[in-house]
Amino acid sequence: GSIYPFEAFEYAIKNNIAITIASLDAAKAVCEIAEKLGKKALCHVKQDTGMGRIGTRRGGVFNVIEYLDKNPHVILDGLFTHLSSVETDPAYTEEQIGYYRDTLTNVHLKGIHINYCHVAASAAITARPDVHYDMVRTGHSALGLEPGFEPILSLKTRVVYVKDVPAGASISYNRSFIAPSAMKVATLPLGYGDGYLRALSNKAEVLINGKRCRVLGNITMDMLMVDITNAGPCEGGRRRGGRRPPRRRRNYVCGTGRKGGHD
Repeated sequence: GSIYPFEAFEYAIKNNIAITIASLDAAKAVCEIAEKLGKKALCHVKQDTGMGRIGTRRGGVFNVIEYLDKNPHVILDGLFTHLSSVETDPAYTEEQIGYYRDTLTNVHLKGIHINYCHVAASAAITARPDVHYDMVRTGHSALGLEPGFEPILSLKTRVVYVKDVPAGASISYNRSFIAPSAMKVATLPLGYGDGYLRALSNKAEVLINGKRCRVLGNITMDMLMVDITNAGPCEGGRRRGGRRPPRRRRNYVCGTGRKGGHD
């Protein structure tokens, strides 16, 4: 099996894109295509040590490594695995790491050279510095969703319309929000067509003048409405933002759901 169609290997090889090899079948296919192209394929072998997602199980991974190592059209660029339970099951994590280390030992004993060994994704970057090896794989930690990390991304837009809304007025499709009292509401030119999840309707918050402003009603394709009653002076046409909110309170806006009782 492979995480992408074998026919995609040709494009990857031509453009020097590293390919994940998760089975012996994939190894054979990439060798055949690389030979046909007369180019070398960059390969990262995936060992399944217990995640149960993709990869050759434990000891069987060495057969894949040996097969690739013997082919002149392959560069063994990496060997990696993925830890499933760093935050919840240290014993199982240690077991997974043990399987990976056993494979590395066999690789070294056979004199096989692999450019990059990598194990740690976001959780292990902070919890297991002993398995950083040659590189790490930052996932949601790159968005500032792990303790000790600062966000590197923000999304900014402009207030394009401001209006006073009386009690009982409805906002957006299906009247999914009814104003409980008189409010000041701003419209932002941002919607699900821009990738802002519609599932965040009536749940997310944005920052305007450093104040949290709740999203009101259903998020539409290219606009959303927010409550700016307590946000201070605000007028249409000005870009708004503010200090980043604490990580735990920002989770809902980023779409990561609930964790530890916090939105």
